[in-house]
Amino acid sequence: MNHFLLPASSEGHPATTRFADVATKTLLDKLRALGCRVPYLQAKIFGGSSMFQKQNRTTASLARRTWPPR
Repeated sequence: MNHFLLPASSEGHPATTRFADVATKTLLDKLRALGCRVPYLQAKIFGGSSMFQKQNRTTASLARRTWPPR
């Protein structure tokens, strides 16, 4: 399970799992290392805070870019 604070990391800032793109990639990498097969994984996304209007569009765009994993 991922619980992140920000939708996407940006250049010039440390890539930590506080960001959705980094947290999702890290989770998938660890699941693959444990032997999980991507076709059998299922994503469920639950919304939380909506602090910034632009963030909603960024988060939806992030979901389309990162799922399904390639």
